[in-house]
Amino acid sequence: MKKREINKIKKDLLLATQQCIGCEFCVPSCPLHFGWLTDSATGKMQSLHYAMKWDMDIDERLMKIIYSCTLCGACEYKCKSLSQSVKVVDIIKKAREMFVKAGKGPLPVHKKMIEAIEALGNPLQEPSQKRKEAYPSAFERKDRAETLLFFGCLTSYQDFEIIPSTIRILQEAKEDFTALELEEFCCGYVAHLVGAEDDFKRCQEKNISSISKVGAKRLVTTCAGCFLTFKNLYKEDSLNGISVLHSVQYIENLIKEGRVNLKPPSFKKVIYHDPCDLGRHLGIFEPPREILKKIPGVELLEFEKNRYNAECCGGGGGYKAIDSEKSLEVAEKRVLSAVNAGAEVIVSACPSCKRNLQLVAKIGKKQKRWEIDVMDLTEIVSQAINT
Repeated sequence: MKKREINKIKKDLLLATQQCIGCEFCVPSCPLHFGWLTDSATGKMQSLHYAMKWDMDIDERLMKIIYSCTLCGACEYKCKSLSQSVKVVDIIKKAREMFVKAGKGPLPVHKKMIEAIEALGNPLQEPSQKRKEAYPSAFERKDRAETLLFFGCLTSYQDFEIIPSTIRILQEAKEDFTALELEEFCCGYVAHLVGAEDDFKRCQEKNISSISKVGAKRLVTTCAGCFLTFKNLYKEDSLNGISVLHSVQYIENLIKEGRVNLKPPSFKKVIYHDPCDLGRHLGIFEPPREILKKIPGVELLEFEKNRYNAECCGGGGGYKAIDSEKSLEVAEKRVLSAVNAGAEVIVSACPSCKRNLQLVAKIGKKQKRWEIDVMDLTEIVSQAINT
């Protein structure tokens, strides 16, 4: 049965990669193009195509090529295929799924992350009880509420600002909300990205069970990856009609309704970085910008490359776990663009983007190359709340 599945995937991949005409228009858009053609989408599509065509064994070289991708999708918007844009992101994810089904993948570093999800509920190999550490001490979890906050693993374990900032905003709006705290479990996005679909399904089942008990009308997540997962990857109607929103959509609505009052923060010039999952993959560009425009005294700048043409931060697709140094090189280009634009603060709406850009910003500060901060949009709004 598994062999039949693998053969079917190989056939599908052969046909899909055949759409690539090798024009190389996508090459300059790839954040990981460091010189070799196989770094880019063109090289990956051709490598995969001939591997399938000649029915080659799955080896380490092919796996390294296919896993060395942030899945940002920038290549798809530069594609000049004569038939249609080559769906690079879907093809890469399907190839990774094939590797796992064949018992070859994922890569060892990703395998540890998957094992940690099973054992600890997060891919970061952190003790499950630490998930609550960023919550304000005064926060009291409710068993049932109209709004359920889902913060995700990166926000919970690697950030100490997004959770209290989001909670403060909802308290200001006098919203009926709660969060899962220690019962929150990885949404499974990283398992999906590296091709471990069985593990992804287990995450889905566990979360659906926990979420349904709250009886919420809406599920709000601060993580772009979690949002994409709940919105597009979980089975249709699996959440029983619960509305899924990213915090930028939700906060924009609260501001429009006059439930959140804002005052000028301590900084003026901000620049918004479009996360690939929220922007290019889901087309959500204006809500975060509209929020920033509503904050008194704030001047919103734009990257030269923004919205669908926005450059990746280098932290997605499981790539950072493979090569952190190159991932930071990608982030450095984005930070430098923000500095050249005259920004004081880079604002994003994804904890993965925030962390990678923030690491580079801090290194540059230490080296006295620039003075720029990186913040999540929830932090910006929290600071601007007029209490």
